[in-house]
Amino acid sequence: PPWLFVEWVPQMLSSLEIPGAGGDALVPCLESLASEYPSAVHPDFHLSRAHFTELGVGRSTRLNRMLHSHSRDAFTRAVTLLDFPHKRLEWWRQHLKMLAHAGTSDEVLSAIADEMVRDVADPDE
Repeated sequence: PPWLFVEWVPQMLSSLEIPGAGGDALVPCLESLASEYPSAVHPDFHLSRAHFTELGVGRSTRLNRMLHSHSRDAFTRAVTLLDFPHKRLEWWRQHLKMLAHAGTSDEVLSAIADEMVRDVADPDE
């Protein structure tokens, strides 16, 4: 039964990044699981897709459409916000510090700082 493969979704998603037939072969399996168990596949897909290269993004385009849901996206964001705000703020501070030491331009640092404020200090969340 297909539900036995749900626990292997993270490994299958990471295999979408492997060039060749192996990654291609997993696409129909993942799409089938997403069709039957979208809420089980969505969190791992959401995490994986953020790190996909062009190959993974290309292979997961249909899967992305299948799993698109405002309510699931809102739930995923809410779970992200369960993290302690001071820990998220510390992560952002370290990230900005690392980029500044690497010589990142002030314009880019300013844009990242704006993203940090939206993430940590959005009053609507």
